[in-house]
Formats: sequence, C-alpha cells, structure tokens
Amino acid sequence: MAGKRGRGGRPPLPASVKRRHKVGFMLTDAEFEQIKRAAALAGLSPGEYARVVTLDQPMLRPPVPKVNIDKWRELARTAANLNQIAYKLNSGLIPDAKRIESVLLETMNEVRRLRLALLGVDTDEDEDGGGDDPEA
Repeated sequence: MAGKRGRGGRPPLPASVKRRHKVGFMLTDAEFEQIKRAAALAGLSPGEYARVVTLDQPMLRPPVPKVNIDKWRELARTAANLNQIAYKLNSGLIPDAKRIESVLLETMNEVRRLRLALLGVDTDEDEDGGGDDPEA
C-alpha cells in the first residue's frame, strides 16, 4: 500500500472564525413564520438572519417590508400607463402636448422615485429608470 492519501475537501477554518457553539430556543408557529418572512426579505436563512440581528451585524441590504413590495407592484400599472401616455406625447399623438408634457414627466419621475423608495433604494444612485421586479 502506497502512502496515505489526504482526505480532500476544504482546508479547516482558523479557530477564531470557526463556529462551534449552537444556541437553540423554541418559537411559536407565528414567531417562526415572522422570522422566516424577515429572513426571506433579507435574502438570508432564518438562522443566519437571527445571527445577524442578534449580533447587530450589518445586512447586505435592509429587509423590504412585504407591504412595500405589494405597493410597489400595485404602482406598476400606474407607471405603465404613464409610460404609454408619455409615448403618445413624444409621438405627437396627443394634440397640444407641450402644455402637459412637463407635468406628466415630473409625475412619472415621482412615481418612479416612490416605487424605489418603497424598496429602500436610494434614488440618487439609480437614475436609469429601471423597473425590474425586486424578487425576480
């Protein structure tokens, strides 16, 4: 038999970052669902979410409340209708469009900023007018 082969796999973590302790506690069904929802919004597992919140560590992004996502989706139809009106204005399909064009464009920008604010996105950073679904 030739020399002993290595076990393979990842190299072991340094002791300072290796997680060796487990904390357990009981939750009601409602409490567990609340943690699962908050974790999902933060893009984390329930355990990782509990660790981040308990140890006051920064999250990659703050969780977006479900009500904000629901309102963001509801505003999608309004935003789409405003885009259709803007297209007709820019195409000359609405007579005397110059009187209402600036008001309409400002309204579109305000709806866009509101939708992004509901998701916790800084509107100064995202000026491309994106409309991607936050959960896609």
